[in-house]
Amino acid sequence: MILDLDSIKDFYSLLTTDCSSLVSIDDVVQSSFKAYPNPAANYLMIECDPQPKVDLELMDIKGSVIEHSTFEGSASYVLDLSTYAEGIYLLKGGNSKGELF
Repeated sequence: MILDLDSIKDFYSLLTTDCSSLVSIDDVVQSSFKAYPNPAANYLMIECDPQPKVDLELMDIKGSVIEHSTFEGSASYVLDLSTYAEGIYLLKGGNSKGELF
């Protein structure tokens, strides 16, 4: 099999990604954040420094938000996971200032 060098370059260019919108370290809140147990079955406990308002998003592996919860005036939160299928999920948290943790 003979490979055309130009087609390999074209294929490589399709794989590159623009990373200009990634979160930098300045965008992340320097606070205590714990999520457990990991792996979780029926619930996920979340602990962080007390915040006036916390927004949590649970996303599937494709990045689609499957649950959005807002908690106010607490440092401990419980997410009910009993209705979700087994799999890999991502958790994103932020405060009312738009800072991520």
